[in-house]
Amino acid sequence: MNPSPWDTERFMLGYPTYGQLLSYPDVFEGTLDMVDLGEGWPDQGNWGKCVGWGVSEAMEITDFLLDNDPTDLSAEDAYNKARKYDGLPDFLEGSNNLGAMKGLQKLGICHESCWPTSIDKAAPSPGLQCSDIVYEQQSMEHGIDNYYQVPLSVGGFKAALWGTTSDPQWGEGVGVPMIIGVRVPESLVDAVDGVCPIPAPGEGSLGGHCALVTGYDLIDDHLYFDNPETWGKDKGADGVYKLPVEYLTGGWIMDAWVFHNGPPIGPTPSDCGWANAYVDFGNLVAKMFNRTTRVPKPVRI
Repeated sequence: MNPSPWDTERFMLGYPTYGQLLSYPDVFEGTLDMVDLGEGWPDQGNWGKCVGWGVSEAMEITDFLLDNDPTDLSAEDAYNKARKYDGLPDFLEGSNNLGAMKGLQKLGICHESCWPTSIDKAAPSPGLQCSDIVYEQQSMEHGIDNYYQVPLSVGGFKAALWGTTSDPQWGEGVGVPMIIGVRVPESLVDAVDGVCPIPAPGEGSLGGHCALVTGYDLIDDHLYFDNPETWGKDKGADGVYKLPVEYLTGGWIMDAWVFHNGPPIGPTPSDCGWANAYVDFGNLVAKMFNRTTRVPKPVRI
């Protein structure tokens, strides 16, 4: 997993007020119990396609919150679409979260049965297993109309997870799955019952990784973020890790994202220069005042 590059469409959520920050509970499980919705705990195997797994798991959770109907989405399809927009050379394995957000916004994700996901490099995915029409229909049903970057601060994380600044369609206090890009400290392999050690000064990294954060916890009065991983249930504590707040304050977490469900806006921009100028101006003003709504680009129908 690679750091996300700068992009003019990137939009930052606001910060909570002091009163809002004080109102959040000390412990918030959020959407942790929605990670395993019947298709089995996520396990990416020996592929470096964590971005596809993280994004598809987050979309499964938000879809379930909207319609109470669990759907198994294709991590393979999500990864392939992230690669279309991540700006990375084709020969690299892995992607970045910005590419994943753009893929979700422009193309959506299909069902696992439509494009099965490989977890073993010796047995690649068979590719598309449904008609093009079904593939496009499913992808349109599981997409987003906006994505937002979360401020890399404790308050920013809590507000986004609680729903204060991320404004989820299902209301505050239920939980919002957050996708993070993290440099994995070497000490993660020493986690006991999933509780990761606080990284030491000068500690090395095992590499970049896309992961979910679903809530937060207090262990011995120390703040940890709940991180359901995509490495199977035999890792961590039944698949879940606890990331100490130092992952955030120490710069190990590179970026964090949430999204707003809705039909993909399509990859083709409008031909109307005035419409595009209006959108660009509106987004510029919104960013200046740190508003939480980004205007999507108009599309040519």
